[in-house]
Amino acid sequence: MTGIGILYGVTSFTLFGVMPVYYKFLSTVPAFQIALQRFTWTLPWTFMLLLALRQHKIFAREAFTKANLALYSITAGLVAASTLLVIWAVNSGYLLEVSLGAFLNPITIVTFGVVVLKEKLRLWQVVAVACAAIGVGIFAIAYGKFPWVAMLLTTIDGSYSYVKKKAPLTPLHGMVLESLLMFPVGVVGVVVLEAQGASVLGHVSTQTDVLLIGTGIFANLPLVFLVAATQLAPLYVIGLIANLAPTIQFFFGVFVYNEPFTTTTLVGFCFLWLSMGVFAVDSFRDYKKSLLPSSASQDGAVVVVVVASPHKDTDDNSFTGADYEAAKYP
Repeated sequence: MTGIGILYGVTSFTLFGVMPVYYKFLSTVPAFQIALQRFTWTLPWTFMLLLALRQHKIFAREAFTKANLALYSITAGLVAASTLLVIWAVNSGYLLEVSLGAFLNPITIVTFGVVVLKEKLRLWQVVAVACAAIGVGIFAIAYGKFPWVAMLLTTIDGSYSYVKKKAPLTPLHGMVLESLLMFPVGVVGVVVLEAQGASVLGHVSTQTDVLLIGTGIFANLPLVFLVAATQLAPLYVIGLIANLAPTIQFFFGVFVYNEPFTTTTLVGFCFLWLSMGVFAVDSFRDYKKSLLPSSASQDGAVVVVVVASPHKDTDDNSFTGADYEAAKYP
């Protein structure tokens, strides 16, 4: 089943990679309106998926505790912030920074583990973090300014992963609850814009309306494939495949949308890719070690990008295993 799992993973991260192209088709629509439409239309699609999988009764029984509502309100807010930032960045000529931020996410997770949880890095994790820092520095020199979009995006996503470490629900149930919490914001925003005569939906073209409504399904379709992939393929494999998304975004930014790209920028990305390579090899070695009964790793290893296990031990605070949530992708 690993082959099918890999296929699902490739499909998922390819869709994540081309998502900015979808937003580009809506470049004439203000970013906050696109985000509001996505918040509005995500819930119907996720709820239909919940019904199709016959999970609605379990969801209704487990989701609506005070603790869950408090925690998922925070994660929903982080998803909303990430979504708005990505949409704005893509349509403002910062797709390369979106790609940079996505590449940095595994390193950000490790950094959160060190700074917040006081974890110790292995030698090769230190090397990976150092290479990433050098890459960001070179990128800043090439840009002539600090890559604040990339750093803000990876900080938001890292915060999301840290908060979700305590999340007790399955990935699907968590996604539905987050969608449910964002839904009122989207609806109220759309209604207010309509009352002010500023709403785009229904007032521009049929194509624009279809694209706006489609943000709900297009945002969640990759997650469906990713959930399936993580059930059928090893987590370290999913982690490696995850780099496909920012790579696709990188090529679109450089070769399709002609964003500024110099030799210095390339050198910066090369350091970043080196960081990802070192990180991936180290994660693979730790994964293989964890399979040995006598050498279960307890030193904070991180698999690059996977969906969290449906049954987490919520008393474990370390970033061990599958802590970089897929849903961070807007």
